[in-house]
Order: sequence, then C-alpha cells, then structure tokens
Amino acid sequence: MSGTRLDGRAGRLPATAPSQRPLSGRPGAHGAERRPAIRVVPRVRRRIACAGWAGIAGICCYSWFLFAPLGGGRLDTTRAFVSELAVPGSPASGWYRGADVAAGVLIIVLARGVREWLGRPARGAMATAVLVGTVGAAAIVDGVSPMTCAPSADPVCRRIEQSQPLLGQLTDLHTVSGVLGMTAAAAAMILVGRRARPVLRRRWVMWVGVAGCVAVLLLGSVLSALALFDGPGVGIVERVQLLVVASWLGAVSAMLILRRPPRPEVLPGSQAPRSPRSGRDGS
Repeated sequence: MSGTRLDGRAGRLPATAPSQRPLSGRPGAHGAERRPAIRVVPRVRRRIACAGWAGIAGICCYSWFLFAPLGGGRLDTTRAFVSELAVPGSPASGWYRGADVAAGVLIIVLARGVREWLGRPARGAMATAVLVGTVGAAAIVDGVSPMTCAPSADPVCRRIEQSQPLLGQLTDLHTVSGVLGMTAAAAAMILVGRRARPVLRRRWVMWVGVAGCVAVLLLGSVLSALALFDGPGVGIVERVQLLVVASWLGAVSAMLILRRPPRPEVLPGSQAPRSPRSGRDGS
C-alpha cells in the first residue's frame, strides 16, 4: 500500500509510533524511568572512595611499628619481631595492640570496596575481597592474641621458645595468624593485579602484583629460616615484608579513590538506559 510507511523491512510496520519512541534528550516518562539507574553511580563511587580512604587509615595503623621508638620501645630492631613490641607490660603495648585491631577492621572495609570496584564476575571479585579481608582478620588476631613474652630481650622466654617442638611453634595462634595473613596478601596481589588490569587498562598492573607476591613469599622464606636458626636480621626482614604489604594496600586504596567503578550498577526494579534504536525493532 502506498499510504503505509514501511520501517526498514518490506511488509513490517513499526513496532511503536514515532511519538512513542524514547528520546535520549527529551524529559518525560522515559527520562524518569532512566533516572534511578543513573543516580546510583555517584553513590557507588562515593562508597568505593570511602573504602579507599579507610584503607589509607588502615595502612597508618598497620605500620605502627615505625613509630615504636617514639613510644619508648627499646628492643633491638635487628633481632626483635614486631609483635614483641606489643607484649603486655611493654611501653605503649596497649596502643600497639589497639592499632592492630583498628588496622584489621579498616582493611576489611577496604576489602568490601575492592569487591564493589572489581564488579563482575561476582565470584572472582568475592574471592579477591575475601583474601584482602583475611589480611585484616589476621591483624585483628595479632592484636587480640599477642605474644606473652619477648624472646629477643628475655633469655628465659627464648629458652622456653627454643625448647618447644617445631610443630608446637607452627600451631601457635599468633604464628598461624601471621603466616595466614601473609599468604592471603600474596595471593590477593595476584588476583587484584589480574582483575584490575582490564578495569584500569594497564598491563603493568598485573606484573606489579606478581612482583609483590614474589617479594612477600621470598621474604617470608628468609624470615622462617632466620627464626628457625636464630639468625641475625630477623627483625629487619619482617619489617621489610610488612612494608611491602602496606605499600601494596596503599596502591589498592589509591586505585579505589582515584578510579571509577568498571560499570554502573542498576538498582533493583529500575530500568537501565536504552538506546533510541531499541524501540524500532520491538525489543
């Protein structure tokens, strides 16, 4: 029929009238439909940025051992474990244990932001967040269950520690939390680097994670050997390992603060923005 307007294909009438097609720049019913899906993005970005700032605060608490000389700590930093500074009865030990707990809580908040920032697939993002949260949980355990004595400064404590079998030392709660936290940090470096590469569009992000993982594991091996044979420098190696983890947490926190999420999220029941072309084919 000559009076009938065909839409692209012969014999097919337009699914909607031209006046009913959604226009991107026209306010009205369709604009009201799209608005909830757009407004959620700033809220998600603020939530992710707040998690990043919580991570920055957590790093400051996590690195409390750098300020130990200001608190009156007199242990030999080359031979003393960081945890020896938090032994009950030591100068400012209560503050150090509180800093461990605060660091753990703030790192767990950071882990929540990492999960939202990485987006989909949800399973991989959740696994990454669990690993980051495990680092925080290990810090909380360190603060709640400190060492009972300082082997580097107390000869009796050192003899008691050396008299324990290897299995007994490895099953100590404080030792288990430290090993578990460092292992989780090493694994999280790989996963965050791998999943953040497509988000940031930078290939080097993954290799930074790999380098951090190798450094943490290598320093952990050296630390275990020095502790087993009572070698010098155990305190220096442990502090370097902690600083590597703190630096990586700082990099992740900065990425959450400075970068937007990979894709906007849509509130339940809201309609995502549609292209004006979607009304032409009936979809």
